Amino acid sequence: METNVTNFEQMNDLLRWRKQASKEDWEKLATLANTTPGNLDQLAYGYRGASSKKASDIANASLNFRFPKPVTKEAIAFPPIRKATKAKAA
Repeated sequence: METNVTNFEQMNDLLRWRKQASKEDWEKLATLANTTPGNLDQLAYGYRGASSKKASDIANASLNFRFPKPVTKEAIAFPPIRKATKAKAA
């Protein structure tokens, strides 16, 4: 599957997987990891952190897919710091 995101170095590994996967694969990943697509979105976009158990579950579930490249539990448990957006002045 192709995506319009070309600079994957700027995003965390789970978000990279999210952008490269189909909606069906994202939902299947959630099912295999015993979570919901919404929870995966929270983790991928950096709004929530994952426990080591949940990170391991997601990493192991991602091994069931030929594409995208699997994520590592370390990349999920310790994602890059999310950059805050600047608020617009009123």
